[in-house]
Amino acid sequence: MDSFDTTHKRKLISWPVLALMDFVTVIGFDDIIYNFKNQGLATISEWVIMLALYVVPYEMMVGQLGSTFSDTTGGLTSWIRHTSGDKMGYFMAWAGWVCALPYLVDVANSTVVSFGWLFAGNNSYEDKMNNWTFALLTAVVFIIFIFFQHRFANSLQILSVIGGGAMFIITV
Repeated sequence: MDSFDTTHKRKLISWPVLALMDFVTVIGFDDIIYNFKNQGLATISEWVIMLALYVVPYEMMVGQLGSTFSDTTGGLTSWIRHTSGDKMGYFMAWAGWVCALPYLVDVANSTVVSFGWLFAGNNSYEDKMNNWTFALLTAVVFIIFIFFQHRFANSLQILSVIGGGAMFIITV
């Protein structure tokens, strides 16, 4: 007998969808292309080993913690706070912020570079800019992303669909 009562419906993610989510978020399509280009067919065995030793255990841990603390909305920070205390939860939030900051700046940098390719058709646009201009454009893109996130309630889902769909189409 199922332990859920009739007011709560069980939400399940199918294995193919879960595998694609893992693949795109943890590994990514671009990592496979780079490694395959640099290492050849040997990279396939490395991805199988990484899948068995990292991706599957990672997904099982996240699934267990997510189902155990389903009422919390802070993700990993809330899970660490509930299992290890407030100080470790605070440290996890700080570490997550510190680790995410270079990624966010890299996304803004990549957007500036992508617009350069869009306008010039090659990488000459970014070569003509000095560092100050590039940094200023990166800051403008960063502020636009913050404004977009603040202004639209479901902007993260919209940007995820656009970015994930573009990544999939370009990879294919």
